[in-house]
Amino acid sequence: MKSVQLGRIAGVPIKGDATLLIVLPLLAFWIGTNVPFWVSLLNEQFAATIPPELLATPLHAYAIGVAAAVGLFMTVLAHELGHTVVAKRLNYRITGITLWLLGGLTNLRALPRNWRDEFAIAAGGPFVSLVIGVLFFGAFRTLPTMVHPGNSVLAVSAAFLCGFLAITNLSLVLLNMLPGFPLDGGRIVRALLSIAVPYDRATHYVVELGKLHALILAIAGVLTGLNLGLVAIAFVIYLGATAEDGRTTVAAGFDGLTVGDLMRRGDAVATIGQERTLTELFDRIYAERQTAFPVVDDGALVGLVTLEATPTADEFERERLLVRDVMDRSPHTISPDTAASHALRSLQLSSLDLLLVVDDGAFAGVLSRTDLMDAIEVAGDDTSVTTPITELRPW
Repeated sequence: MKSVQLGRIAGVPIKGDATLLIVLPLLAFWIGTNVPFWVSLLNEQFAATIPPELLATPLHAYAIGVAAAVGLFMTVLAHELGHTVVAKRLNYRITGITLWLLGGLTNLRALPRNWRDEFAIAAGGPFVSLVIGVLFFGAFRTLPTMVHPGNSVLAVSAAFLCGFLAITNLSLVLLNMLPGFPLDGGRIVRALLSIAVPYDRATHYVVELGKLHALILAIAGVLTGLNLGLVAIAFVIYLGATAEDGRTTVAAGFDGLTVGDLMRRGDAVATIGQERTLTELFDRIYAERQTAFPVVDDGALVGLVTLEATPTADEFERERLLVRDVMDRSPHTISPDTAASHALRSLQLSSLDLLLVVDDGAFAGVLSRTDLMDAIEVAGDDTSVTTPITELRPW
């Protein structure tokens, strides 16, 4: 499903998947119709005295449901921003955050370079959720949780929301810290295991842990009266673990190979100068049947121009505008000495279709998803069908 950009925070695009439009109203309705259950849970777990009948009127209950659903997704966004802040402090580029049916996704342009970075980035999200949970619990304990003279129904409703967000965030921390992919706990365990064993083997161990947890959650979901929430979480964990295993297996096929071994050399790639007009650019697009051009000036890479990013313009505007007016001046680049497996993972974990290869500031070539797929086919690797690479041909 397509996603819609909701805004930007610190330069990072925040997107909402189309499934969000479905799950938000359903979540609000579910919370609203189960207010007595949540009140009972809060009274039991936090020793509170919220009267269920106070919040059970339909209008009040559904208003609380909407506020709680929106609040929950805002805390999920804060969790993803926890990953983002740590990654940016470690000089990793973030292509965006996507909120979807079952939570959020933070997209890094490149894999963590070492176990310390992976550990820190993975731990950033749960740490933020833990802080949020503790803060909301503190607010819940200070706000009134029963009506008496001087306390308004609004204050009690606010206490309910704080208690709800406290218990859900603390529960999500526990779930997220399970040591299996694709959860944060799995990435933390892989980071620690990779200190002692090879990265691929550490990944395999954590993948199997993820599948085991998925099986346990699925069984628990069935035994507790077909709890669809647990079954859905188990399904997502199993798919995420399987995908991670497939990516690692494919990456193993590139063992010992570098970007320089697989890239298309600069002299075999059509480029364009930054002083060319858009008319000339479109002529090149049609002539070369190529939708993206590295912009090269005296052998140095100065940008990237793509058909998708080029504005629609009439004939006059095309003659007036130059490539430098519309190009991306800071495209993602990679060194020819970088491991091919690292390049593969960078493409898989981002929305990029290609990597521009730069050697000591000079344009050296390009490496696209298609180039990597071709290399897998040449190697006769049957696991290529399991990798979530989409075949796109910008070159």
